[in-house]
Amino acid sequence: MNTSFPFLVGMTIAAGGLLPIQFALNAKLAGKVDSTAIWAALISVIVSTVFLLGLAALTLEKWPRLADLKEVPMICWTGGLLGALFVATSTFVVPKIGAGVFVAAVLFGQIIVSTAMDHNGWLGVPIDPITLQRVSGVVLIFAGLWLIRGL
Repeated sequence: MNTSFPFLVGMTIAAGGLLPIQFALNAKLAGKVDSTAIWAALISVIVSTVFLLGLAALTLEKWPRLADLKEVPMICWTGGLLGALFVATSTFVVPKIGAGVFVAAVLFGQIIVSTAMDHNGWLGVPIDPITLQRVSGVVLIFAGLWLIRGL
């Protein structure tokens, strides 16, 4: 599938726009099931798993072979753990600080780590050295967090 850069960016923006909705729905789920953020996050992850299984079946995706899974480096398995931690954190934090501040803080954390990853090529990402322009972008994102929070 040959996809253009603008299409991929647009798709990413759309996916990003869904995240605050997910955060609020998971927080609401936690309140409705009279439970903790952990249980609401678990329910959310189970629904995600069922959806992805159905999507894989509908698109006739080839199932991974057990032999291939055994060759996957251990660090790769932590991606699911990080995702679950993120879902649980959002479910707990959004009702306390709001979706806007949460997303701004998440974005700031993401840009700091991703800039370091790009600069160093960590985990196989393409190397993109830190420049004054990129540092300025990080500072502007922090300023955005500061302004959204109303500090």
